[in-house]
Amino acid sequence: MQLGQMMPASAQARLPARKVNSAEKAAIVVRFLLNEGANVPIDTLPEALQAELTQQMGSLRRIDRATLISVIEEFATELEETGLTFPKGVAGALSELDGKISPGAAARIRKRTGVRAIGDPWEKLYTESSSTRLLTG
Repeated sequence: MQLGQMMPASAQARLPARKVNSAEKAAIVVRFLLNEGANVPIDTLPEALQAELTQQMGSLRRIDRATLISVIEEFATELEETGLTFPKGVAGALSELDGKISPGAAARIRKRTGVRAIGDPWEKLYTESSSTRLLTG
């Protein structure tokens, strides 16, 4: 369904979109995407943001079509205007550059910034203990 099909242009002109803050806009967009069957990876957000989004969605009741159309069009415009995004933080950058920078450089960056290495710690311990046994006899 196209956004313009949601409401005739004459009705849109009569009903002004209500003012909504950024948290309300986020809740509206997420609800719209979920209604459309999109898989929205909310679980990848920090838990505080997940909680805030859930509370915001719980506090909203009814959104008129003019407001819905306005919020979704703003969201679509922002997406269309985005040229490039970068991963969040040093951990995300290290993940993106995995295999493209040397392991030594990655280790130094992790140590300097306090970012933990990703992977199975048990496997790492097993590998290190096997290597130690090979070296010590």
